[in-house]
Amino acid sequence: MRTLKEITCFPKQICSLRVYPFLFSFSFFIGISFFASAQRSDWKTRIDKLVEKADSLSFKEQTVFHSERLIKNQDPIQETWYYTLDNNKVAIFQVRYVIKGTEFTEVYYLNNNELICAEKVEAPNLSVYIDEVVRGELYFIENSALRQYVTFGQKNAGTSHRDAQYECIRRFQQRFEELRRNMEIVNVGRKRG
Repeated sequence: MRTLKEITCFPKQICSLRVYPFLFSFSFFIGISFFASAQRSDWKTRIDKLVEKADSLSFKEQTVFHSERLIKNQDPIQETWYYTLDNNKVAIFQVRYVIKGTEFTEVYYLNNNELICAEKVEAPNLSVYIDEVVRGELYFIENSALRQYVTFGQKNAGTSHRDAQYECIRRFQQRFEELRRNMEIVNVGRKRG
């Protein structure tokens, strides 16, 4: 005859045989999920810290110059460029220009001359409020690959993730090369003055 103690142990033993593999599987799944989400957020946290540092530096010191860009069949476009250096490398640069009453702002954040984040915003010229933005795009890039692409306002029709990555990288390369050429001119002008 079984005692009360034996009867209460028997269901626990069966329960433990069934529950422990379940608990192990469940905890393994949760652990993998946390690990994967931590890995996903690490790149974003790293980029956010670099962007914050670049923004902070740009509030302290910034170089500004103006240039004209000629576009076929249009009037020359006056561009205002801003850039900030960190250890003699560009940390952030921004280009602002107006076309037909719409102001365009392009901002590029760099780490060791590699693009890590980019913004492109279109708004009515001299707009004051953020809700006046016509279109905006935000790109987070790691190892020359687009990790996250965010749009707000009016969407570009038919723009895919791949198109956005290609366009962002292409535009950055052109703008960064243009910035480098102009930085040489600005630096020569400073040495003379």
